[in-house]
Amino acid sequence: MKSLSTLILHIDKQYQRRLGRIRTIPNCWVAEEERILWLKVEIEGDTIPMAIQQLPAKGRFWADEATRLFPIGGLTPVAQLPDLNWLPIASFIAIELPVAALPAQVAELFSIHLIRSVEPKEANFLLLSWDLWKDYALATSNIRLKPLSFAVSDEKKAIVYGNPLPPLPGQLFWQKERILLPAGWDFEYSIVAEILSSTQLKGKNGLLLSEADQLSKLPSTKDFINASRSGIRNTEEHLKTLLSP
Repeated sequence: MKSLSTLILHIDKQYQRRLGRIRTIPNCWVAEEERILWLKVEIEGDTIPMAIQQLPAKGRFWADEATRLFPIGGLTPVAQLPDLNWLPIASFIAIELPVAALPAQVAELFSIHLIRSVEPKEANFLLLSWDLWKDYALATSNIRLKPLSFAVSDEKKAIVYGNPLPPLPGQLFWQKERILLPAGWDFEYSIVAEILSSTQLKGKNGLLLSEADQLSKLPSTKDFINASRSGIRNTEEHLKTLLSP
């Protein structure tokens, strides 16, 4: 069995939110001291987890049993660890969902903080203008349309679902729980997708589109319109009646 080593980091408080990325790592504690946060991690052996290596720490040390602090790779202690009030990191860092402005149809309001995906997922939704999608669908072959379906808003925005997606300019999205996120991005905390899916849709069918720090409700993909020339023409006629004076 490998022995446990005690890693100590001190971090400016301005980076406190970064600690949320390691809140699920076991044997982590945090203490506050004026403008500094101290992080203590019990690690098997001397391999530091990558998520901890990536934290913007001002100092990194190993602590011995006498709480003397040794610089990483150093043999001479340079300081003594202060007597601090340590809290488990999961208690110190709560999942924050601050208030923000979302569309009126969404009853509870949340700010959505996204980060770059560590492992990007395949995008199978494309958001683009209705006119661009309409012109493409009316000109392309039925074979290209067959695996696709779509929905359209009164503001003449279309979202196309399927694989392969059409080679058109627009914004790609992937699905997490029942949330559509921009391709290459993910929630800072994975549990947010589950929370939003539950609290915003309240058991009803549908999806939520995360775009420009807002959530918009969409129908479920089973309620999308099958991509066909007749479906495109019928939708165009419907939009004309909505937009006519």
